[in-house]
Amino acid sequence: MSDTITSELDEQTALELDATRARRALNDAPGLIAYARMLAFPSLGTMGDGMPRAASKEAPLPFRADAIDDTDDAYARLIQWVTYWAETLHVNPPATVVVVWRRGDDEQGFRAEATPAGAGELVKILVTWLLIRWDEILADPSGRVFITDVGDIFRPLFGKYPRSPRGQRRVLPRPCPVCDHFAFGAEWRSEDVIDFVLRCELCGHEEPAAEHLGAKRVRELIRDLREEHEAGAGA
Repeated sequence: MSDTITSELDEQTALELDATRARRALNDAPGLIAYARMLAFPSLGTMGDGMPRAASKEAPLPFRADAIDDTDDAYARLIQWVTYWAETLHVNPPATVVVVWRRGDDEQGFRAEATPAGAGELVKILVTWLLIRWDEILADPSGRVFITDVGDIFRPLFGKYPRSPRGQRRVLPRPCPVCDHFAFGAEWRSEDVIDFVLRCELCGHEEPAAEHLGAKRVRELIRDLREEHEAGAGA
Protein backbone atom coordinates (compact mmCIF):
# COMPACT_ATOMS: atom_id res chain seq x y z
CA MET A 1 0.00 0.00 0.00
CA SER A 2 1.21 3.48 -0.80
CA ASP A 3 1.98 6.22 1.70
CA THR A 4 -0.47 8.40 -0.22
CA ILE A 5 -3.43 6.26 0.80
CA THR A 6 -2.30 6.17 4.40
CA SER A 7 -1.94 9.95 4.57
CA GLU A 8 -5.49 10.39 3.24
CA LEU A 9 -6.95 8.59 6.24
CA ASP A 10 -7.58 10.70 9.31
CA GLU A 11 -6.98 9.14 12.70
CA GLN A 12 -10.68 8.54 13.39
CA THR A 13 -11.21 6.77 10.06
CA ALA A 14 -8.18 4.57 10.59
CA LEU A 15 -9.49 3.71 14.06
CA GLU A 16 -12.90 2.77 12.67
CA LEU A 17 -11.37 0.54 10.01
CA ASP A 18 -9.26 -1.17 12.64
CA ALA A 19 -12.37 -1.52 14.78
CA THR A 20 -14.28 -3.26 11.98
CA ARG A 21 -11.48 -5.79 11.70
CA ALA A 22 -11.51 -6.29 15.47
CA ARG A 23 -15.30 -6.85 15.40
CA ARG A 24 -14.81 -9.53 12.76
CA ALA A 25 -12.15 -11.24 14.87
CA LEU A 26 -14.42 -11.21 17.91
CA ASN A 27 -17.41 -12.50 15.95
CA ASP A 28 -15.31 -15.35 14.59
CA ALA A 29 -13.57 -16.08 17.91
CA PRO A 30 -16.11 -18.58 19.34
CA GLY A 31 -15.87 -20.81 16.27
CA LEU A 32 -12.09 -20.48 16.19
CA ILE A 33 -11.70 -21.42 19.86
CA ALA A 34 -14.07 -24.39 19.55
CA TYR A 35 -12.21 -25.66 16.49
CA ALA A 36 -8.76 -25.25 18.06
CA ARG A 37 -9.90 -27.03 21.24
CA MET A 38 -11.23 -29.83 19.06
CA LEU A 39 -7.72 -30.29 17.69
CA ALA A 40 -6.48 -30.72 21.25
CA PHE A 41 -9.31 -33.10 22.19
CA PRO A 42 -10.34 -34.85 18.93
CA SER A 43 -12.53 -37.37 20.74
CA LEU A 44 -14.68 -34.54 22.11
CA GLY A 45 -15.29 -33.00 18.71
CA THR A 46 -18.47 -34.96 18.06
CA MET A 47 -21.15 -36.30 20.32
CA GLY A 48 -21.99 -39.97 20.19
CA ASP A 49 -25.05 -41.94 21.30
CA GLY A 50 -23.31 -45.29 21.65
CA MET A 51 -24.81 -46.76 18.48
CA PRO A 52 -22.47 -48.54 16.03
CA ARG A 53 -21.75 -46.71 12.77
CA ALA A 54 -19.58 -47.17 9.71
CA ALA A 55 -16.10 -45.70 9.94
CA SER A 56 -15.85 -42.10 8.79
CA LYS A 57 -14.25 -41.51 5.40
CA GLU A 58 -12.93 -38.13 6.54
CA ALA A 59 -9.31 -37.88 7.62
CA PRO A 60 -8.91 -37.50 11.40
CA LEU A 61 -8.10 -34.06 12.72
CA PRO A 62 -4.40 -33.53 13.47
CA PHE A 63 -3.69 -33.56 17.20
CA ARG A 64 -2.46 -30.18 18.46
CA ALA A 65 -1.42 -30.15 22.11
CA ASP A 66 -0.37 -26.49 21.78
CA ALA A 67 -4.00 -25.55 21.13
CA ILE A 68 -4.71 -25.99 24.84
CA ASP A 69 -2.24 -23.32 25.92
CA ASP A 70 -3.11 -21.02 23.02
CA THR A 71 -6.86 -21.06 23.64
CA ASP A 72 -6.43 -20.84 27.42
CA ASP A 73 -4.30 -17.72 26.96
CA ALA A 74 -6.79 -16.13 24.54
CA TYR A 75 -9.69 -16.81 26.91
CA ALA A 76 -7.83 -15.41 29.94
CA ARG A 77 -6.88 -12.24 28.07
CA LEU A 78 -10.45 -11.77 26.88
CA ILE A 79 -11.67 -12.11 30.47
CA GLN A 80 -9.15 -9.49 31.56
CA TRP A 81 -10.58 -7.05 29.03
CA VAL A 82 -14.19 -7.79 29.99
CA THR A 83 -13.28 -7.24 33.64
CA TYR A 84 -11.56 -3.96 32.74
CA TRP A 85 -14.49 -2.65 30.71
CA ALA A 86 -17.01 -3.68 33.36
CA GLU A 87 -15.11 -1.56 35.89
CA THR A 88 -14.49 1.32 33.47
CA LEU A 89 -18.08 1.53 32.21
CA HIS A 90 -19.57 0.79 35.65
CA VAL A 91 -21.64 -2.17 34.47
CA ASN A 92 -21.92 -5.75 35.65
CA PRO A 93 -19.73 -8.32 33.87
CA PRO A 94 -21.32 -11.51 32.51
CA ALA A 95 -21.76 -14.36 34.97
CA THR A 96 -18.90 -16.29 33.37
CA VAL A 97 -16.50 -13.62 34.62
CA VAL A 98 -18.03 -13.53 38.09
CA VAL A 99 -17.26 -17.24 38.51
CA VAL A 100 -13.98 -17.15 36.57
CA TRP A 101 -11.29 -19.62 37.53
CA ARG A 102 -8.45 -17.70 39.18
CA ARG A 103 -5.11 -18.55 40.66
CA GLY A 104 -4.25 -15.68 42.96
CA ASP A 105 -5.01 -12.51 41.03
CA ASP A 106 -4.48 -14.10 37.61
CA GLU A 107 -7.28 -15.30 35.36
CA GLN A 108 -6.81 -18.86 34.16
CA GLY A 109 -7.91 -20.60 30.98
CA PHE A 110 -10.74 -23.06 30.52
CA ARG A 111 -11.44 -25.65 33.16
CA ALA A 112 -10.33 -29.17 32.35
CA GLU A 113 -13.91 -30.38 31.86
CA ALA A 114 -14.74 -27.77 29.20
CA THR A 115 -15.65 -29.39 25.86
CA PRO A 116 -14.70 -27.65 22.59
CA ALA A 117 -18.32 -26.58 22.06
CA GLY A 118 -18.56 -25.40 25.66
CA ALA A 119 -15.37 -23.37 25.32
CA GLY A 120 -16.80 -21.73 22.22
CA GLU A 121 -19.99 -20.84 24.07
CA LEU A 122 -18.06 -19.27 26.94
CA VAL A 123 -16.15 -17.10 24.48
CA LYS A 124 -19.39 -16.18 22.71
CA ILE A 125 -20.84 -14.88 25.99
CA LEU A 126 -17.83 -12.60 26.46
CA VAL A 127 -17.87 -11.47 22.82
CA THR A 128 -21.59 -10.66 22.92
CA TRP A 129 -21.10 -8.63 26.10
CA LEU A 130 -18.30 -6.63 24.48
CA LEU A 131 -20.15 -6.00 21.22
CA ILE A 132 -23.24 -4.72 23.05
CA ARG A 133 -21.00 -2.02 24.53
CA TRP A 134 -18.89 -1.51 21.43
CA ASP A 135 -19.56 2.19 20.84
CA GLU A 136 -18.87 3.04 24.48
CA ILE A 137 -15.62 1.09 24.34
CA LEU A 138 -14.46 2.91 21.20
CA ALA A 139 -15.26 6.28 22.77
CA ASP A 140 -13.02 5.54 25.75
CA PRO A 141 -9.33 6.56 25.63
CA SER A 142 -8.36 2.90 26.09
CA GLY A 143 -10.48 1.81 23.13
CA ARG A 144 -7.61 1.87 20.66
CA VAL A 145 -5.43 -0.23 22.96
CA PHE A 146 -8.24 -2.76 23.25
CA ILE A 147 -8.73 -2.97 19.48
CA THR A 148 -5.02 -3.50 18.95
CA ASP A 149 -4.93 -6.21 21.59
CA VAL A 150 -7.88 -8.04 20.04
CA GLY A 151 -5.78 -8.36 16.89
CA ASP A 152 -2.76 -9.48 18.89
CA ILE A 153 -4.85 -12.14 20.65
CA PHE A 154 -6.71 -13.66 17.72
CA ARG A 155 -4.84 -12.91 14.49
CA PRO A 156 -2.05 -15.43 15.22
CA LEU A 157 -4.64 -18.08 16.11
CA PHE A 158 -6.54 -17.65 12.85
CA GLY A 159 -3.28 -18.25 10.99
CA LYS A 160 -2.19 -21.14 13.21
CA TYR A 161 -5.51 -22.99 13.28
CA PRO A 162 -7.22 -22.37 9.92
CA ARG A 163 -10.64 -23.97 9.87
CA SER A 164 -11.32 -26.42 7.06
CA PRO A 165 -13.95 -25.97 5.90
CA ARG A 166 -13.96 -22.43 7.25
CA GLY A 167 -16.98 -20.98 8.97
CA GLN A 168 -19.75 -19.26 7.09
CA ARG A 169 -18.36 -16.19 5.37
CA ARG A 170 -20.12 -12.94 6.16
CA VAL A 171 -20.79 -10.59 3.27
CA LEU A 172 -21.51 -6.91 2.78
CA PRO A 173 -25.16 -5.80 2.60
CA ARG A 174 -24.82 -5.05 -1.11
CA PRO A 175 -24.41 -7.26 -4.18
CA CYS A 176 -21.26 -7.85 -6.19
CA PRO A 177 -21.11 -5.26 -9.00
CA VAL A 178 -20.23 -8.00 -11.52
CA CYS A 179 -22.42 -11.04 -10.77
CA ASP A 180 -25.06 -9.23 -8.65
CA HIS A 181 -24.95 -11.88 -5.93
CA PHE A 182 -24.64 -11.05 -2.24
CA ALA A 183 -21.24 -12.68 -1.90
CA PHE A 184 -19.10 -9.55 -1.64
CA GLY A 185 -16.91 -9.25 1.47
CA ALA A 186 -13.72 -7.73 2.83
CA GLU A 187 -10.53 -9.72 3.26
CA TRP A 188 -7.48 -8.32 5.03
CA ARG A 189 -4.15 -9.55 3.69
CA SER A 190 -1.82 -8.39 6.49
CA GLU A 191 -1.71 -6.48 9.77
CA ASP A 192 -1.85 -3.19 7.85
CA VAL A 193 -5.38 -1.84 8.29
CA ILE A 194 -5.54 -0.64 4.66
CA ASP A 195 -4.16 -3.85 3.16
CA PHE A 196 -7.46 -5.42 2.16
CA VAL A 197 -9.61 -6.19 -0.86
CA LEU A 198 -13.31 -6.59 -1.42
CA ARG A 199 -13.77 -9.98 -3.05
CA CYS A 200 -16.79 -11.84 -4.38
CA GLU A 201 -16.92 -15.42 -3.14
CA LEU A 202 -18.94 -16.46 -6.18
CA CYS A 203 -17.31 -14.90 -9.26
CA GLY A 204 -13.94 -13.88 -7.79
CA HIS A 205 -14.27 -10.18 -8.65
CA GLU A 206 -11.88 -8.08 -6.54
CA GLU A 207 -11.65 -4.39 -5.73
CA PRO A 208 -8.52 -3.11 -3.90
CA ALA A 209 -8.71 -0.89 -0.84
CA ALA A 210 -7.47 2.12 -2.82
CA GLU A 211 -10.81 2.26 -4.66
CA HIS A 212 -12.72 2.64 -1.38
CA LEU A 213 -10.54 4.76 0.86
CA GLY A 214 -11.30 8.14 -0.67
CA ALA A 215 -13.13 10.62 1.53
CA LYS A 216 -16.47 10.05 -0.22
CA ARG A 217 -16.45 6.26 -0.28
CA VAL A 218 -14.76 5.28 2.98
CA ARG A 219 -17.77 6.24 5.13
CA GLU A 220 -20.00 4.00 3.03
CA LEU A 221 -17.50 1.16 3.35
CA ILE A 222 -17.27 1.49 7.13
CA ARG A 223 -21.06 1.50 7.39
CA ASP A 224 -21.32 -1.63 5.23
CA LEU A 225 -18.60 -3.41 7.22
CA ARG A 226 -20.43 -2.58 10.45
CA GLU A 227 -23.70 -3.95 9.05
CA GLU A 228 -21.90 -7.07 7.81
CA HIS A 229 -20.60 -7.89 11.27
CA GLU A 230 -23.85 -7.11 13.06
CA ALA A 231 -25.78 -9.32 10.65
CA GLY A 232 -23.39 -12.19 11.25
CA ALA A 233 -23.02 -11.79 14.99
CA GLY A 234 -25.34 -14.67 15.74
CA ALA A 235 -23.80 -17.01 13.18
